[in-house]
Amino acid sequence: MHKTPGAASVARALATAMTATAMLTGSVSAQARPSTARAAKPAATAVASSVTTRIKNATVLTVTKGTLTNTDILIQNGKIAQIGKNLATPNGATVVDATGKFIMPGIIDPHFHTMSDAINEGSLSVTSMARITDVLNPTAVNVYRELAGGVTTVNILHGTANTIGGQNATVKFKYGHPVATSCSLTPRRVSSSHSAKT
Repeated sequence: MHKTPGAASVARALATAMTATAMLTGSVSAQARPSTARAAKPAATAVASSVTTRIKNATVLTVTKGTLTNTDILIQNGKIAQIGKNLATPNGATVVDATGKFIMPGIIDPHFHTMSDAINEGSLSVTSMARITDVLNPTAVNVYRELAGGVTTVNILHGTANTIGGQNATVKFKYGHPVATSCSLTPRRVSSSHSAKT
């Protein structure tokens, strides 16, 4: 049965579709990569991700494959399962008619401060011990606004008041979810093949 969704369900489906950068550019999908242990997700996430949605007749703007007109996107278990023309609709799936609408990969912002409750640690000049994840606010209204504008992933940085600032955080927006389910909490290390000679 085809349902006529309201604006909220269209927005959710399009937000999910905008996170499809890897699928649209032909990169290896997340399902093809080895899985790693993750913290348990809230029960509401598990329920929401079991819904199947087919977005039909959209104009899909890709990064490397040009513009795909009258294209369908099938979303299963919270991930894009298929992109193509005239895809079959599984039983019970919600169908969103996106005729005249555009879908594009999510925007990644490499320099971001919005969802941070504090930017600078003013007590010292060198604050390499400070972590931006300690001051993130996942319910900041600007997260919702950024998602509405197409931003899906950000690199949240400390401010520039310190000679040496603290650790940044890479965040995939999930409005209202705890920080632990939104952030890449593994610090990135830079190694060098050059060694100092004395």
